[in-house]
Amino acid sequence: MYGAMIGDIVGSKYEFNNIKTKEFPLFSEGCAITDNSVMTVAVTSAILKSRDEQYHSGKRTFRSILVEEMQRYGKRFPHPQGGYGGRFGQ
Repeated sequence: MYGAMIGDIVGSKYEFNNIKTKEFPLFSEGCAITDNSVMTVAVTSAILKSRDEQYHSGKRTFRSILVEEMQRYGKRFPHPQGGYGGRFGQ
């Protein structure tokens, strides 16, 4: 998870302006979290909540927990760098 988020942050400034070199600063001005980082945390949270839910009552499905967490994190971080995909709101 750390690797995914670090890679996302480092690459964020190049998301819409690709470069073709392996020599660039890792963390520099213009780097920020993106929707990918936010949703990585949301999926992780859903997995942990689902595990607890199944252990205690098993009444909710993983899908319902995942949707709930994605919506919760999406509302908490409504404007990450690059924004969310066009269908995310649906």
